[in-house]
Amino acid sequence: MTDQDLAFVLSREKEAMERQGIHPILERTLNLEGVSLSCIGDTTTLNSKGIFDIEPISWTCISPGGPKVGMQASEPDFDEVWDIGSHIRKKS
Repeated sequence: MTDQDLAFVLSREKEAMERQGIHPILERTLNLEGVSLSCIGDTTTLNSKGIFDIEPISWTCISPGGPKVGMQASEPDFDEVWDIGSHIRKKS
């Protein structure tokens, strides 16, 4: 997948989120040893109807050469999630 392909896929994901009424849509990029993992998400909780003590939020991340990763956690825990995400490495 080229960077242009990735931009297209992310724009389609954003359009789908907008159609669902999600706003604002946030973006973040993690650098994984020279490979960018581009992420989109929001601060809208998933509304688990009380299953979780603190409602989780959701982000989707994708890179040109590899994984598409979905991450869910409560907003206070997302600093730790970003730290874990920044340590993802592709095995050769």
